[in-house]
Amino acid sequence: MQAEVLYFIRRDSSDLTYLLYPDQWDLNRLNGALDLSMLHHYDHDHGEGLLKLELRTSAVGSASAYSQLRFTAVNSTDLGPLQLRTRGSGNMEPVPRRAKALVPRRCITRGH
Repeated sequence: MQAEVLYFIRRDSSDLTYLLYPDQWDLNRLNGALDLSMLHHYDHDHGEGLLKLELRTSAVGSASAYSQLRFTAVNSTDLGPLQLRTRGSGNMEPVPRRAKALVPRRCITRGH
């Protein structure tokens, strides 16, 4: 298991220039993120695989509230002289409370 806490503060409006969602940031407000991840390696009869679970959520004292959960599975299977490699992933990312007021309802849902 791995854990990381990061805090950011945007002091100048030029800091918002290259952000994907600049309207979700406030100047001179503390924004923090807590990242947790877990890895599990496994072997099976004809290969191996890796499972990864990642959680990112707002940290204590953060000006914004958000969360994201991501799951990834990577598998490698030997089929005689061939090797089959597969990858699957899922992502749960609710729209931040602040963004709901800014975005029309029909734009909130995203298909992956």
